[in-house]
Amino acid sequence: MAVTYETDVTGLDTTEHYNLYKPGYENVADINVLNMNADIIDAILYDHESLMDDLTARTIDGVLLSRETDIKHYAECSTPAATAAKSVNLPNYRLITGAEVTVKFTVTNTAANPTLNVNSTGAKAIQYRGAAITAGYLAANRTYRFVYDG
Repeated sequence: MAVTYETDVTGLDTTEHYNLYKPGYENVADINVLNMNADIIDAILYDHESLMDDLTARTIDGVLLSRETDIKHYAECSTPAATAAKSVNLPNYRLITGAEVTVKFTVTNTAANPTLNVNSTGAKAIQYRGAAITAGYLAANRTYRFVYDG
């Protein structure tokens, strides 16, 4: 519901960005001017809050935007060498096509056909150039970037 104010704001200065009214010392204090400014601020804050709510439902390379945490694509994997099912934790990660994760392995993989499971989203085969990687390919203290292709 729009509110109409019977106040003459002709000649009042306004703020640069939001056009809030700035009465000067020579102006009589008018509660309507304060209320008009409050309504402008309220509408702007509501729009910003709605925009933030919309943005937090989005991902960047598979990581959900969050007001509480930074976006990270890096994790360390310490799954034992002989275990094929490698797993890492990455806050706010979603398994979607194009999702990315950079993983540093602390041990060299010795298992055949290893998989990677990020945040329990499901184990996916680790491939290079369309084929399963061999044992020993993932070396200790090396960092690899993975992109989920769907």
